[in-house]
Amino acid sequence: MPRLARLDAPGILHHVIIRGIEGKNIFRDTTDKKNLVNRLDQLIPQSQTSCYAWVLLSNHAHFLLRSGPDGLVSLMQRLLTGYAVSFNRRHKRHRQLFQNRYKSIERFERRYELKRRGYDMTRVAERVAELVGIAKEEIFQKGRQKKGSDARGLFCYWCASELGLPQTELARELEMTVSGIGYAVRRGEIIAARDGYTLIDSVN
Repeated sequence: MPRLARLDAPGILHHVIIRGIEGKNIFRDTTDKKNLVNRLDQLIPQSQTSCYAWVLLSNHAHFLLRSGPDGLVSLMQRLLTGYAVSFNRRHKRHRQLFQNRYKSIERFERRYELKRRGYDMTRVAERVAELVGIAKEEIFQKGRQKKGSDARGLFCYWCASELGLPQTELARELEMTVSGIGYAVRRGEIIAARDGYTLIDSVN
């Protein structure tokens, strides 16, 4: 059965997942991770793609990307091909590195449903405060307490991934740097997965 074509128009928000073939590692050390990030750093401005967040694990990686004028396919082909060649040369291997094509999950329908139900930045903050057990205002206050940091991470992750808000807007709202927001998004994704948190309460 032929595979369906991807939705790859400009401006689409994608949750991209890449995996090692047969579950094997695609990163063996920090040097490998830096290699991929450096390649992404070069390709992002060239393709006019927006990168909101990424998480690099041993045998797979996640990216939150908004496609540029030429879509996402060209960017991902250049990124993965270049990295695979470099990885194989460095580790003296000749086999395929990645499992099939990358997986891309588009979120238009999800975002439309959230907006229809009244979800905005304030509603997300209320949900995060409820889950973490703090006052909503604490999310927007600077501090290094664990609960506050966890709350800001969840808030940034859901605002970026579910509502599609740009990191620059979140940086202004929280008075943080854009790189700080990127770190918070990655922290929030890990917390949500680890603790089973969801933006929408299942009883609603």
